[in-house]
Formats: sequence, structure tokens, C-alpha cells
Amino acid sequence: MDNPIAANGCSAIPAPTDLGLPASHGAWRKHQYETLVELQKHAGTNHTVIVSAPTGSGKTSWPAALAHDHRVIALSETKALQQQNYGDTYGFDYLFGKDNYTCALNPNVTAGRCAHRKE
Repeated sequence: MDNPIAANGCSAIPAPTDLGLPASHGAWRKHQYETLVELQKHAGTNHTVIVSAPTGSGKTSWPAALAHDHRVIALSETKALQQQNYGDTYGFDYLFGKDNYTCALNPNVTAGRCAHRKE
């Protein structure tokens, strides 16, 4: 497949396996690659891009491809998706809300309900 990204002045997107993605991601599907071309145009800008696409479209692989050269924050609807898709499969760090962690000074409450404040 020709690399239209380079022609548009953006950096080339490596093959999925070159980014450390699982072997099941041997090559980008046409629509995945076309989406990456569009997303790459906004990478490195102050633009916020929100992608909503059906299951199996490649949403979880796009951040991995863009993170190769750019800062990426990926959000998911559930903690399980965040851990499995972004953490376990693609090696992203994940962060949950304060109520998902215990208070460092009182392990009987969550960090969100912790009354202790650093002075």
C-alpha cells in the first residue's frame, strides 16, 4: 500500500507489528489506515479529536500507532476495557478516578473520601 501520510507531510505510520502490537495486527486494514492518515493530521496540534466507531474497527490500535511519535490520551467507557485494551494489549498506563484507590493515610477509605490533606 502506498503511504499517503508521507505525501501529506506527516510522518509515516509503521506497520502494526513494528509498533509492538500483537501478531494478529499484521497489517492495517484499509479503513484503519485511512483513519490514521486523518488522525495523524491533528497529531502534534492543540486539537482534540474524538473518535466514535463500531466494535472491531480498530479504535484501540489507533492510539498505539499515534503514540509512536505523539502524546496520546485514550479514554474508554469502562475500567475493564481500559485495562484489557489499552493496558494489557497495548502497554499504555491507565488511571482510574480517586475512588478506585485507597487513601495512603487511612486504608479504610478511598482516596476520594480521604479527609487527610498534605499540609
